[in-house]
Amino acid sequence: MTAIIVLSHGSRHPGAEHVIRELARKVAFLTGTETAAAFLDFHPDDLRTVCARLAARHADAIVVPLLFTSAYHARIDVPRVISAITSLKLTLANPLGTGRDIAKLLDNHISRHVAAVAPIALYPVGSSDSAANAGVDTLAYQLSELSRRKVRVVYATGNDPIHPSEHVLPLFVTHGLLLDKAHNACRGRVAPPLGIALAPIVAQRAQEATCPHYCS
Repeated sequence: MTAIIVLSHGSRHPGAEHVIRELARKVAFLTGTETAAAFLDFHPDDLRTVCARLAARHADAIVVPLLFTSAYHARIDVPRVISAITSLKLTLANPLGTGRDIAKLLDNHISRHVAAVAPIALYPVGSSDSAANAGVDTLAYQLSELSRRKVRVVYATGNDPIHPSEHVLPLFVTHGLLLDKAHNACRGRVAPPLGIALAPIVAQRAQEATCPHYCS
């Protein structure tokens, strides 16, 4: 039977791991498939370690990168790490991305966590890859249409200030030191990371990897 691995970037933040493991449990519940959490950095449960553990029960696994853009980690880092694994046959799924399904999820997140009149500062990490940033810009446009609000991209690694009227909408899976930066600057105006709300999208990415012509 094929397992699922949710592959997180990893973080030094003490609250980051718990959310990733909760997400893995939710994906397991939705799919009926054993789902494990692995981390690229900052955690002993790296992909090699997790695959060795799963190999006792599985011959193969689908790896779903918990990444929103196809920048360095998605294009270079993750494929390199996967290519070094020999304990399991691994299939690399598409990352979370910045498509319409993510826009709809963010719109729902706004309705649950943001005041009705507040404009949105969409808060991704940011990248040196212009194509990755362009994908976030498109996501912000789609989100503005769905939510009927003004949506502006403010990169966590950039220097643009967040306006006092704006509510911060993190494009983060879990807690992180860069997200703490927004909390420190905008107390009471930061929505939680997306966390387990991403589980249906992760499950779909895994399904698409096993059946490329899958349609939801």
